[in-house]
Amino acid sequence: MMMHEPIERLQAEDVYIDLIPEPSEKEKAALDLLGWREKRFLGLNELRAANIERNGEWFEGKAVPLSFRAVELAGEVGEACNEIKKLERNRLGLAGGKSGLGGLEDELADVVISVDLIAMDLGINLSGAICAKFNATSEKHGMETRLL
Repeated sequence: MMMHEPIERLQAEDVYIDLIPEPSEKEKAALDLLGWREKRFLGLNELRAANIERNGEWFEGKAVPLSFRAVELAGEVGEACNEIKKLERNRLGLAGGKSGLGGLEDELADVVISVDLIAMDLGINLSGAICAKFNATSEKHGMETRLL
């Protein structure tokens, strides 16, 4: 699914928030097929703005070492892998398995939040980096799908 071009750009300090139009009918149909229509979608720029605000509350203006952020990310990835292990146990009929995706959803969300915190601390525009990398990979492999 292709992203919309931003229709408006607001600047809040060094954070840019893109306001995009309502999804097209084609996008709505794709969301319906995926069962995601009832869920709220969050943009990376909205996450960044919230991370900046909460980071100020959490660390009270103190600098956070990159090593802390890296260990935080590694911990969250480990927790996501643990949830996948439990799902696989269930699929294989082993003790200690679970069938619900709620735990994995939570841990994957923590991974994305942690990645954005690292990017935030280093001044990386994660939205731009993701688009550039996605498009470069598509081009490298002769695929037409691109992010705008």
